[in-house]
Order: sequence, then C-alpha cells, then structure tokens
Amino acid sequence: MQKRLCGREQEFGVKIIPSAKRVNLNRGTRMDIICEIINLISKIIPAVTFHRGSSDYWLCNGSRVYLDMDSVETCTAEHLAGSFDGIAQEKAMELILNKSVKLILRSKIGVESLTLYKNNVWLQKERGYSGEVTYGSHHNYSYLTEERQKVFRLIKNFIPASLPLTGNGHVLRLGSGQFVYCLSQRAKHIIRVKYDETTSMRPIINLRDEPLMDESTGLSRLHLISRDATRCEFQTWLVDTITHLALRLAEEGWQLPPKLVLKSPLEELHRLNFKFDLNYKLRTVSRDMDVVDYNYLFLRAAEKLKPLSRREKLCLQEWERVLELLKAR
Repeated sequence: MQKRLCGREQEFGVKIIPSAKRVNLNRGTRMDIICEIINLISKIIPAVTFHRGSSDYWLCNGSRVYLDMDSVETCTAEHLAGSFDGIAQEKAMELILNKSVKLILRSKIGVESLTLYKNNVWLQKERGYSGEVTYGSHHNYSYLTEERQKVFRLIKNFIPASLPLTGNGHVLRLGSGQFVYCLSQRAKHIIRVKYDETTSMRPIINLRDEPLMDESTGLSRLHLISRDATRCEFQTWLVDTITHLALRLAEEGWQLPPKLVLKSPLEELHRLNFKFDLNYKLRTVSRDMDVVDYNYLFLRAAEKLKPLSRREKLCLQEWERVLELLKAR
C-alpha cells in the first residue's frame, strides 16, 4: 500500500483582551466572540454550515472549522501522505483565520486585541483550577483494517522512540515552581498506551473507531492524539511521511525483533521527554538501546520496502539526514 490518506485536526487557543469600554469578559461573551471568528470565515471563503445555525462550516477547499469546547478547531482536507498538500492546507487555514481575526478587530464589539495560538498547552487559572491543560493536535492516517493488530503493535513502539523528531519543545513548570525543558508539550499528558477516550485518559494510540470510511474499502482510521502541533512545515511533512512508512512496514509484515520491543512504551515516552540532550537509552526487553540507534531500526527497514515512490525516497533521505544530525549532537 503506497497511497495513504492522512489529515490533521488542530485546536487553537484564543486570547481575548477587551477594550476599556468592556471591562468584564464573561464566558458567554467570550464564546460569542469565538463563534463570530468562525462565522466570519464564510465571508472570506465560500463555506456551508455543517449544522444549520451552528458555528460549524465546511470550506470550499475541503477543510472544516468549528467550535469545540472553548476553542476554534480546524481540520484539513484529506490528502495523500508524503505529498506537500497537508502543509498547504494548514498554511491556508492559518491565513483564513488571521483574516477573520482582522475583521473582528475592525468591528465594534469591544475587543482591544485577539490572538489565536497554534499551541499544545496553556496554563489555566480559572474556576478554582490552576495547572497545565492541553489543546488537541490530532493526526489521522488510513490503514488496512485486517492488519490492525500488527499496526498497533508496531506504532506503540514507534511513537515514543520518535519523540526527538516529533516534539515541539516545551518549557514546563513543575509543581515545585522549577522550570525544565522537555522535548514535547503533549507527552506529559499521555497516560495510557491504548484507550478510546481523548480527554481525561489520553493514550498513545486512540481507539476511537468512528464509521468514517466505507467498510468496502478495507480501511480504518488511525487516530493519534499523542503528538505535538508545530509551525515547522518541514517537521510536519517529515512526521506524517515517516509515520506512513512505519504503517507500511506493519501492513507489509515487518516486525521489531521481539527482544527489541520496548518494555514499557508509556514510561519510555515520559522518561525520554526530559532527555533533551538525547543522552538516553531506551529500555527494551533484552537490553538498553541508544534512542537514535533505535530510530535507525525503522529507517533501515523502510529503505527495503518495494516499490518506493519519489516522495517516499525523499523522506528516507531526509529522515536519515535528521538522524545523522541527532547522532552528532
């Protein structure tokens, strides 16, 4: 299987500073402003409402924007893994959202400034809670349904090990008040290996099996919520394409040697997250292994896949280049 559909959902944090005329900004008013950001998009680009009267739109470029809890959420149109279409989709949505924000600021609704954040976490200090909360960045990939167990078995080892390539970096404030740097904003909030929920029990692999594909295709959706959003276009493309190649490996029968399976994928994800100098050895069933060398296992196996498209070959070259740079740290 060389062609794979993928797509990305992204929640944007919204920071609203009211003008002097509107000192108070209660939750209802905040929600009205967020809905207006979404509703104004239909004045920028042709769009149709998903549900009549709701702040939920399908855009003419195939993407979608909607209200989710207290945030603006978007999802790209489906595109082929390895193509640059996903990058174009994300940048287009950012431009559209920025235009909507400008329209809000030109209006007379009492807003001094309005900022959208393509981030993964924020510090929430309201309603008796003070702590770090995550936004969602959901990565979706089609895969062969009949190979589900092989896919899950490989991916739960691949995702923790590839954290140095996929993390967006984060300055984390610990309970003690100390600040530490870590590789990923999202990793701290992942507390299960597999689970069907996306909020209170965030997993490495989400098991939501929504009927989003015709069963006759023989495909299912892999829904990953354990990775960061990033504004680095190269990283976004590389992550999606190496994940596609890892899925190909599983679908076409390649397995990690049993002795090199991670002892505890969840624990390794958390431990590795704080080793930004990559001076860390992953704990496998048989021995400890350098984290970059572990990533090479997947790369070398992917190089043997046949046939390989032009974009897949380009990804292999860039994947190796990045690993070489990490190795030379």
